[in-house]
Amino acid sequence: MIIGPPGKPRKLSRKQLRKVIHMTTARCSCGFTELADESLTDHLQRAFMPEDCRGNDGQVHDETAVFTCRCGYVATAAQGLDDHFLEAFTPAGAIGRDGDKHEAAQPPERHVSQLSLDLP
Repeated sequence: MIIGPPGKPRKLSRKQLRKVIHMTTARCSCGFTELADESLTDHLQRAFMPEDCRGNDGQVHDETAVFTCRCGYVATAAQGLDDHFLEAFTPAGAIGRDGDKHEAAQPPERHVSQLSLDLP
């Protein structure tokens, strides 16, 4: 498979191709598809986070400083804090404030052997 900008094409190795094939757009079970300006994590937080920011444990969870939650949790990166918020706000059954179920949808498994590509 050849990819790249016009004038600078490059061939992908089999290993690189597998990575490209497995990179799929994140989706939610409600039908939301990740967009350039809105990630699946953003969508799930909006679906579950109550207006008072009170988590399932009764504590308030809100970012007070960089990577720091009001409850005292400190993450080393933004993803860690996002994961903390999802854990704190996701209710049993993953039913959002809108009444719909929200969870990451598994993309269909695709294999290199299923594609008709001329690989080196």
